Amino acid sequence: MAKNWTKAETGYLNRYSGSKTLNELARRFEADPEEVRKKLIELKVDSKDAAAGIIGPDPATGTFEEAIKALYAKSWKKAAALFETVIAESESIDLTDRSRQYREVCRARSAAEEAPADPYLRAVFHKNRGELDVALDLCDQHGKATDENFTFLKASIHALADRPEEAVELLSRAVEMNPENRVHAFHDPDFEALREDSELGHLFGLE
Repeated sequence: MAKNWTKAETGYLNRYSGSKTLNELARRFEADPEEVRKKLIELKVDSKDAAAGIIGPDPATGTFEEAIKALYAKSWKKAAALFETVIAESESIDLTDRSRQYREVCRARSAAEEAPADPYLRAVFHKNRGELDVALDLCDQHGKATDENFTFLKASIHALADRPEEAVELLSRAVEMNPENRVHAFHDPDFEALREDSELGHLFGLE
């Protein structure tokens, strides 16, 4: 039967785990060492012997080394997947924390390589990934005020970012440049919230 940890016991682990070995903690709580180990992992703390590397090699160490090799080989997707495995399987807080950091680096590098060269398509790419600030920066850097495609795209980004005033202003300009943008906006899920406002029906051809 699994141990039911009290607040006092959890507090003890948080305060003293680093100065006690796993077996000492198990004796303190009259619990199975494996149960104590699982609770330490849940609390993101280590016992004295685990922190010193006495308990034995982490089974995910080999996977971590493979991930590092893939990272240096710039195989970003492979490395990210391996780091994900380490995060799921490792019992070491240090190893999982480092794996999370490296995983995010790999994901960012992979995304940068996948992004198309054309600034407009890159902006769309990042918008679709939810990276709205990156997408908006690209629009500001490369889009002219007279470019209806960038104007429409900026309107959709602001709509997704819950900035309705900016979205309405930009969408109005896009419609002025090309009335067909009403049709595009009507079918674009990015403008779903704005379409619910009856006063904005003219922007979607609803009047």
